[in-house]
Amino acid sequence: MEIVGTLRNARRVSKGEDPRGPCLYGQVYGDTKGRFYDGEMITTSTIMSEDGDTFKTRYSAYKVESWYGQPADAANDNNFTDLRQANVARQKEWDGDNQIDLAYRGNELAGEVGEACNVIKKLERERRGIAGSRDTVEHLAEELADIIICVDLVAMQAGIDLNAAVRTKFNATSEKVGLRTRLVAA
Repeated sequence: MEIVGTLRNARRVSKGEDPRGPCLYGQVYGDTKGRFYDGEMITTSTIMSEDGDTFKTRYSAYKVESWYGQPADAANDNNFTDLRQANVARQKEWDGDNQIDLAYRGNELAGEVGEACNVIKKLERERRGIAGSRDTVEHLAEELADIIICVDLVAMQAGIDLNAAVRTKFNATSEKVGLRTRLVAA
């Protein structure tokens, strides 16, 4: 059976926890069947066999990239360290006189969020069959990337460790609403 996606933050679920058990619960990425968004939490169907980190379930096959509670490989780590280093280097070129302040960064971020929202509006307009201009998911990806870059620039300006802040906030929200999924430090 062909692998249809990868799982991150995966954990085994017993038959006592879920009638489909034994199965896997985790974030799916690269679903070739088009059923799930990247990062969506899923519970697989019953595990029929396993070979290392490859699991064949009743209807699909998955490769586990990382297990819940264990750091992900550096290649799969969702951290901002490389982005921060690149932003620091580029800002030395871009703003050599160090004129940009936190207010500028905040306005820059608001502008980028507005641009992404405009793309989303146009995508929704098309989905609903409403007349008007159209846009593409590829353009949305560019605008979302701009937002992430700007968020790091705001954090850099304010002296915030974005890796730690995101992990702390994500885990606090999971705890607050009673969810099991946590981000772990790499």
